[in-house]
Amino acid sequence: CFFVLGRKAKAHPELVARIHAEGHEVASHGYNHHFSWLLGPRGMKREIEMTSSLITTITGQPPALYRPPWGLFNLYSFFVGLLHKQEVVLWSFMSWDWGRRCTAEAIVKKVLSRVKDGAILVFHDGKK
Repeated sequence: CFFVLGRKAKAHPELVARIHAEGHEVASHGYNHHFSWLLGPRGMKREIEMTSSLITTITGQPPALYRPPWGLFNLYSFFVGLLHKQEVVLWSFMSWDWGRRCTAEAIVKKVLSRVKDGAILVFHDGKK
């Protein structure tokens, strides 16, 4: 499953279409990666609806899942997600793959030492 930011989906619709065409789930990660705690009801609604609309336009299917940035969500994001029939998904292990000094080898070693069957892992594309 790929949780995509709306602004990145908008910038790279061909990549999102390819992810979907190759049989992967495309889900929402909000539009701008803002802290939901700092967004009011309108801001949260806009974040989820803009991303949902983009994903639906690109893939032909609305996203069924939503992963809030940093795993933080507020009451508004929870209810807007429910309105759009998106289940909130968190993770069981963060790969910590965004640091400047991260190497592929270090990430693999860290992840493989902790991964278990059924784990939900978080990886990032590393580009802002």
